[in-house]
Amino acid sequence: MPSISEEAIERYLRNLLATIFRDGGHYTSKVGLRKATEEAIEKCAEWAQTKDNK
Repeated sequence: MPSISEEAIERYLRNLLATIFRDGGHYTSKVGLRKATEEAIEKCAEWAQTKDNK
């Protein structure tokens, strides 16, 4: 498996967060990577729970 730079990892993470929050990255820029990631995990868990309960 090819190695990936820290910069590339951060870029992928920021793109994923922008997709989850549907805001082009504005929220992550405002609150920082750690808080945005924690909230994205909670949001995805809620989505999964909602999907499982259908």
